[in-house]
Amino acid sequence: MKNRPRVSPTPTMGKTLKTLESEALQNNLPQSQIKTRMTDDGPIFYEKLSSREYTPIERFRRASLKVFAGAFGPPLSFVWSSLPKHLVFMNKDGNVTNDFFSDPLKSFGVDSENLQISSSSGNILGLWAVKREFSIGSILFCHGSGGNRASPSHRLAILKNLSALNFNIVAFDYSGFGDSSGTPNCANVVEDTVSAYKFMTTHFIGPYLIYGHSLGTSIAVEAVACLQNDENPVDGLICDSCLPSMRREMLEFPTVQLSRSIYSDRLFERFVDHHIQKSELNFTTDSTIIKVTCPILLFHSKNDTVIKWEHAQNHFKAICVEGASNWCRFILFEDIHNYGHCGNIYYPGLPSIMTEFINAIKFSIQRYQADVL
Repeated sequence: MKNRPRVSPTPTMGKTLKTLESEALQNNLPQSQIKTRMTDDGPIFYEKLSSREYTPIERFRRASLKVFAGAFGPPLSFVWSSLPKHLVFMNKDGNVTNDFFSDPLKSFGVDSENLQISSSSGNILGLWAVKREFSIGSILFCHGSGGNRASPSHRLAILKNLSALNFNIVAFDYSGFGDSSGTPNCANVVEDTVSAYKFMTTHFIGPYLIYGHSLGTSIAVEAVACLQNDENPVDGLICDSCLPSMRREMLEFPTVQLSRSIYSDRLFERFVDHHIQKSELNFTTDSTIIKVTCPILLFHSKNDTVIKWEHAQNHFKAICVEGASNWCRFILFEDIHNYGHCGNIYYPGLPSIMTEFINAIKFSIQRYQADVL
């Protein structure tokens, strides 16, 4: 075990939820939706996210689909051998062309340039570059498994909220996603991330961070590890709703639990191992993240129904005990926020958290800290 300084968990940074709710009421803000106001530190978010209520017909359709997938998914995957890969890289989002992204300010409210760059994977990547006049650093955003850099809408919230804190932002699409050419696989998406990072270091000032969400956390971790011997290594890693290994996530994903009960755990594990090897879905985030040397910030929501929050906790424990990083903070958001899988970016204390993270990078602070907020 490493002999390192330890810091006990601290109280909530920034404003408490009670204070935020009081301010919201004073400003006559409805409690059913998210509201923001701008301060010198950036956006302040008032409300917890509201859950969507499904109609009885929608609930029936969703339940029927889960039963069908659980019962027939495993045998169908051997007939349609690329099915597991498509379930990881859900890049089929219609006929999206560069024109769709050409005016990000008008179409999406993101004040950025729309560019294309060449990737070492051999493909052309679509990319947005958001430049701030008085920037405090630059962030490369790695999105999750489906959609593109503009959709779903929480990705736009991530870009807008981080740029409001005076970060330059580079958001790109992996090979085969959005308006990027080629097809995605584990090797390609990591090479794409490295290429986008090098674009960022060429055009923007540091410190340089990589922010990954969901599947993007696994891609970000692999890219950070690849860049550690680069002339401009990554200065900080942010993992929002972090995956464990791909194997473990596929075994624990909510929609496959029926399959496990039908086919038995042992048979289903053999099925997963077969497809991971065949499709080369070999993300090993849990063993790679402990090799990362830069400061690491972990976010997770307690009511995330897609990825268990315990995985982020396990990453934090492993980093404290055997990790190469000298600074790590794990933040678990309580159920009361209702952030789920995609809402952590709405936390009102984000400006304080990011300021602390930048200071840890600039002043080489050594610390490990876990908070429940």
